[in-house]
Amino acid sequence: MLLAHQLDRLRQIMLQMKLRSAGYGSASALSGEDVSEALGLTEEQKEQLRKKEEEVRADMQEKTQEFYNKLREESRDKLLGVLTEAQRKKLRDLMGDEYEWQPTQWRSGAAGSVQIREIRKED
Repeated sequence: MLLAHQLDRLRQIMLQMKLRSAGYGSASALSGEDVSEALGLTEEQKEQLRKKEEEVRADMQEKTQEFYNKLREESRDKLLGVLTEAQRKKLRDLMGDEYEWQPTQWRSGAAGSVQIREIRKED
């Protein structure tokens, strides 16, 4: 049982949280019924927001993946830096040819499976 001013403040905080959510959730927060009406958004603007949100989401996913790939590579290089060149060569021999995990999704919505794609390097 909130008072009117408390309810208004709660709505303000909820909107702030929606606008911050995952970086790209802002479009859905802006195009929500209450906010879009208060802002006077046109249908064209709502559609533009949806399209921009898709672009931003794809860009963020790509950049996030690049960041984590770089972080993993740097971490691995630091760890392998402890080894001598002979030990690194032996480790490469122990690992064999490189491979890459590629998760896939089943159309039925079941949990993802894993495919292994082998990458051959020409020595």
